[in-house]
Amino acid sequence: MKRVRLSLDNFTDCGKLPLDIEKLEFSYPGSEPIISGLSFEVLPEEKFLIVGKNGVGKTTLMRILAGRIGGYLGSLRYNPKVELAYYSQEHEDLCLENKVIDEILNVTDWSHGTVRNYLARFLFNQEKVFQEVETLSPGERSRLALAKMIVSPSNFLVLDEPTNHLDFQTRDVLADALNESGKTMIIVSHEIKFLERLEIDRMLILPEKIVDYYDSQVVLERK
Repeated sequence: MKRVRLSLDNFTDCGKLPLDIEKLEFSYPGSEPIISGLSFEVLPEEKFLIVGKNGVGKTTLMRILAGRIGGYLGSLRYNPKVELAYYSQEHEDLCLENKVIDEILNVTDWSHGTVRNYLARFLFNQEKVFQEVETLSPGERSRLALAKMIVSPSNFLVLDEPTNHLDFQTRDVLADALNESGKTMIIVSHEIKFLERLEIDRMLILPEKIVDYYDSQVVLERK
């Protein structure tokens, strides 16, 4: 059985304090704040988990961190050395009308041959690279979104449910690659095996806004 081959560059220096958030608040128009009075910081090379039940604002927070949502109150400061890469569980960076190969060609200056070799590492072989994104299965879209995220130089990753629709073997490959990269990262996930293989450092518990060391029991309680 073929397996995904995944590696990330080791571009890790993102300053003494990569991210500092103070009293962050956000609400959608006409609604009560979904995020209010949130303060925390992320340390260099830290693997920082955000955990909480559905509806507490995890994806909204991740989209704010990725710069996809504005209009928040409070302070959100990235170190000037930070180079951000974002993985959206909704695959919002994929264009459904594009062919698979175009998704990588559009964000690199690589040749067709180099892109095809690269996509083969994500199990897109032969004619599969010319298939339209909208025809891909959820698992294939997840692999393509990872492939597209990884080609951009980065030292800080914002990963919203990166294991959704991935098989267990690919989840293990992803965890190992993230570990080896040494990158600073914020992750939303409830996959205990993935999180423990990834060796999470600390976690933000929502809606309580508590920052503590990683505890798998807390993650299980917030599923």
